[in-house]
Amino acid sequence: MNFFLRNNETDFTRWYRHIVPYVLVQLKVYEGDTVRLILHDDEYHELLIVKDQLATMRELLDAEHLDFFEESILKKNLPAWGDKENWKLYDDIFVCWQKVCFPEGKSRVKDLNAVILGGELKRLRIIRGMNVKQAAEIIGISPKALYAYEEGTREMRASVLYKLCQIYKTTVNEVVDSLNP
Repeated sequence: MNFFLRNNETDFTRWYRHIVPYVLVQLKVYEGDTVRLILHDDEYHELLIVKDQLATMRELLDAEHLDFFEESILKKNLPAWGDKENWKLYDDIFVCWQKVCFPEGKSRVKDLNAVILGGELKRLRIIRGMNVKQAAEIIGISPKALYAYEEGTREMRASVLYKLCQIYKTTVNEVVDSLNP
């Protein structure tokens, strides 16, 4: 197990939705299994790092932010999109998370690489048995445009990505997650 926290291979959403719950469960498993603790010492230490990050977050947040963190973020009960006050709390907590998990101050906002994204979409098109002309025709763009997207020489609109995912029988989330395993 390696969460790659210092290499920008996780983000806040993945951290609180997947990593924190996994760590809390695994730490309980380790507490009752001395043999596992000895055999997987490196994994156990990484679990402790995430546990310490969570504890530090809880210590740094004031009462209002801590309550929102515990009741909304960790329980995956995010506010409605129009709720500016609570989204401000979310943004503040995100900044705190960056400082805790990435103390060097490097930004941890991820970016999509157009070449890698295009390569993945080309792979999916080929798997589905389509050529460039067929796929482009179905979604209503020129074959030249689709080729440019697949080569990463042209930035793709979100609507085009969504349409391509539909005809390739996948989702935008699955495609983006495949780029950052």
